[in-house]
Amino acid sequence: MGCRDVHAATVLSFLCGIASVAGLFAGTLLPNWRKLRLITFNRNEKNLTVYTGLWVKCARYDGSSDCLMYDTTWYSSVD
Repeated sequence: MGCRDVHAATVLSFLCGIASVAGLFAGTLLPNWRKLRLITFNRNEKNLTVYTGLWVKCARYDGSSDCLMYDTTWYSSVD
């Protein structure tokens, strides 16, 4: 099979395969899949945001970069 025999469907399927593998790796390595923001109306308390990823769950206050709760084993207890 020479280079002249490569059809558009073959190239398209190859590009779709590469894109799906890249998406699979990116989705696996993303730290935050879901972001849940808990808003309080009390002026003395800060709002809380819970980040849920495939491997880690983290809860932090708004404006903070430190996790209050950093759970790396939460996925093993989920059915």
